[in-house]
Amino acid sequence: GPPARRRFGANLVAIPGRARLELHRGADFVSIFGQGYPRPYHDQVFREADAQPRIARHGVGCATSAGIPDLDPVSGSVPALGAVFTLEVTNTPAMSLTWIGLGTRIDAFGQTTLPLELQAAGLAGCYLWMAPAIFMATTAVGGAEQVAVSIPANPSLSGSLLAAQGVTLDPASSNGFGGVSNAVVGTLR
Repeated sequence: GPPARRRFGANLVAIPGRARLELHRGADFVSIFGQGYPRPYHDQVFREADAQPRIARHGVGCATSAGIPDLDPVSGSVPALGAVFTLEVTNTPAMSLTWIGLGTRIDAFGQTTLPLELQAAGLAGCYLWMAPAIFMATTAVGGAEQVAVSIPANPSLSGSLLAAQGVTLDPASSNGFGGVSNAVVGTLR
């Protein structure tokens, strides 16, 4: 990270779960016309270990009439701060409608522990592996679909979790409704 300037009244905070040190507040003295006054600092990420974005598959999908939808990042795409992260769902029926759910949790959806079996939603044998906060709709052309997610260039997001999972409508599937993909889970850096 960037070097910290000398300051007084600051707090250095260790965040082990994110493998980082943060320097909060504080001030230094600056002179204007020979008069000293404190100049406040904003919070700053001072050091961060393993500052590479990561992505991994999570859970398994369930079949549509074209097989099990498969969700992965497009080759070389990672959830980097200030970049576009592109995901692709493959193995979907031609001209089907798929939603990609995005969220920040894989442990619970509201008060319900994940994974959640989706039989009550008409998707017998399918599981929700992440808690969607938003959905992005896309139409399959040739059995593959892509969605692009713009990641803000905000350092406070470093170490945060981003999860995604696809849901494909397919009346020709064995359950008469559709199927879901595996989930992917990334660490923003």
